[in-house]
Amino acid sequence: MMQKKPYLCLAGLVFVVYANVYLNSFHFDDLTAILQKPWIRGLDKIPMFIFSFARRPLVILSLNINYYLSEFQVWSYHLSNVIFHVIAVCLVYRLVFELSNLAEGSDDLLNKRSGFLAAIIFALHPINTQAVTYISSRSSIMATCFYLISTIFILKCFAVRKKEIEAKSNNVKYHEFFHREENDIYCRLPISFSQAALGAEIEVPLFEKFFKSGTLFICAVISLFFGVLCKEIVVTFPAIAFLAHYFFVSGQSFFKWVRQNFKMICGAALCLILGLIWVLSHDKFLSSSPTSVSWQTYLLTQTFVIPFEYFWKIFFPFNLSIDIDFPLVSDWAKISSFFGVGILSFYLWICFKVQSRLISFGMLWGVIAFFPTSSFVPLLDIAVEHRVYLPLAGFSLAMAGMILAIEQALRKRFSNNDLLGNVGSKASLVCPLIIILCFGVLTTKRNEVWKDEVSLWKDAKEKAPRVVRPYNNLGEAYDKLGNYSPAIDEFKAALSLNPNYVFALSNLGNIYGKLKNYPESVEYFRKAIFIKPDYAPANYNLGKALHAMGKPLEAREYYKKAVDANQYFSEAIFNLAHIESELGFFKDSVKHFQDFIKLRPNLDKAYLALGRAYIGGGESRKAINEFQKALELNPSSLSANINLATAYLESGKVDKSIAIFYGILNRYPKIAGIHKNLGLIFYQHKKDRVKAIHHLKESLSLDNNQPQAAQIRSLILELTQHN
Repeated sequence: MMQKKPYLCLAGLVFVVYANVYLNSFHFDDLTAILQKPWIRGLDKIPMFIFSFARRPLVILSLNINYYLSEFQVWSYHLSNVIFHVIAVCLVYRLVFELSNLAEGSDDLLNKRSGFLAAIIFALHPINTQAVTYISSRSSIMATCFYLISTIFILKCFAVRKKEIEAKSNNVKYHEFFHREENDIYCRLPISFSQAALGAEIEVPLFEKFFKSGTLFICAVISLFFGVLCKEIVVTFPAIAFLAHYFFVSGQSFFKWVRQNFKMICGAALCLILGLIWVLSHDKFLSSSPTSVSWQTYLLTQTFVIPFEYFWKIFFPFNLSIDIDFPLVSDWAKISSFFGVGILSFYLWICFKVQSRLISFGMLWGVIAFFPTSSFVPLLDIAVEHRVYLPLAGFSLAMAGMILAIEQALRKRFSNNDLLGNVGSKASLVCPLIIILCFGVLTTKRNEVWKDEVSLWKDAKEKAPRVVRPYNNLGEAYDKLGNYSPAIDEFKAALSLNPNYVFALSNLGNIYGKLKNYPESVEYFRKAIFIKPDYAPANYNLGKALHAMGKPLEAREYYKKAVDANQYFSEAIFNLAHIESELGFFKDSVKHFQDFIKLRPNLDKAYLALGRAYIGGGESRKAINEFQKALELNPSSLSANINLATAYLESGKVDKSIAIFYGILNRYPKIAGIHKNLGLIFYQHKKDRVKAIHHLKESLSLDNNQPQAAQIRSLILELTQHN
């Protein structure tokens, strides 16, 4: 039976160390991947993404559930990330448990202590803070969970097969016969000659004998498929499965193992080669990431990133940053450019020379898991810390094995010295405590850096002063707080590093627009659009500036360009619809308001604006439906009530219009405009001069200086004289 204490202890450690993240703000890609994506907002949006594999649908589904629980209150998003991390930590512990069962005690380092130590390292390692604290990195955690589940299933599958082979090799006698008992089919499992002589019989369901290993394999494949729906990093799983078989099942030399499994290895290698050929023959695939780095340069640079950035931070987790300043290595003609290849080759040589299978397996897992993000497919960022999450699951095994190997060496070396021998024997207790203390403190401190965008990008700017993005993003953080002066300084600092940095140009234009310095604002937007014509925010903000300058027709064109560049840019769609309604293009306005409502169906102002567009186009009956929808979402909306009353009046339903206006007066008895409207309705439609005079006089008494005061006095005088 599975012991619960280790799992509860590991979960408790994670929740304690990450206790200071639940109110941390959304960051960076969270804004575009969560806050601005329509499929996040409600369970009714699931059909929009669930069958779109390229969008990582399981990750979106988890975010969708977060929105259902707390909308855009950040606590549930962080809590989910921490829970997924707890699951991954427990799976690391379980992984070592399954490896020890498979190896059956042939490796002294494979035991509960190594599993618990590996799980602690993985749970508290500071480099994992980016994956856990940064909500958009959830894809790495979820994919790793499924990756570990698949590995555990495949190890169980190996264990079943290994026992079958061992049974055959031990000269086991097989008695197989079938009979039915209570509608179940049974068979006899293999029993030894000694058991047979004694008449021993072992009965299990036929399904368990013939399909147990197959079922485990299918479960591994299903879990891997779910991992693909989270992130593509799980593609290295077959290599890990082969390694697990070599180290913990075969018991053979490497070359003998290769000869025995040659067909399977060649089949896997052929699939990989065909995949590489397909990828290399499709330039669009290699250029899908918005980066100008060629695949050749990216590949060569990654041979340095893995050992000198990732490996270094795994063993020395300091100077962590969201934006890493790592130089490109592009000259394939220089011998020094292959220094990273040499380091990695030496690393692989060590992997196969180490005596402990746990350490070798963990080290190879660590380097193989980098392949999807650190090979030949150029990604926007050269190095990112959350890419270490899956590799660290393997490195944690190796690090735990190394610590226990040192402990065993100390115990053996000083076995004759009571004092030193006692120290060696207690190393297994001291090491976890040191790791918990050091890693726990570093992780907690790192989580504080992620508190808000200002603290995060200040930290990044200090650690990478030559990188332009931290300056721009720090400026955006100040902008959101309304601190425009430091925001301008940061944007200008970004432009001093890169005068053509589109994001800083657009952001500066946005700041000057907020300061109502529209000419300078427009100048920056036009520079940004000249460099990147399809940059939606620059087009949108230029449209806003032109609209404010009294150029609605030109503003409309830039709103259109923003929408064309990003069909999910809801703010641009709304402003486009609004300006079209203002210009009298009511059919276009109706269409775009409807597009907006598809993205934001729970916003009452959208239905209100759509109703007004229908009114402008002379479709009062359709307008009534939209105003009613607005009131369903916000029953106390004064504007929606007034517009609904007006729509009823224009469609000839005078009594309904009067009823709504009286309903408004019951809640807001001192609104002059409502009395004026009622006075006009009673005068024009009901021919009731008494009520008309009453409401018109009430309107003047509440606001004697209203724009139509003179006309109202004239009408009152006319009605009074007529009486």
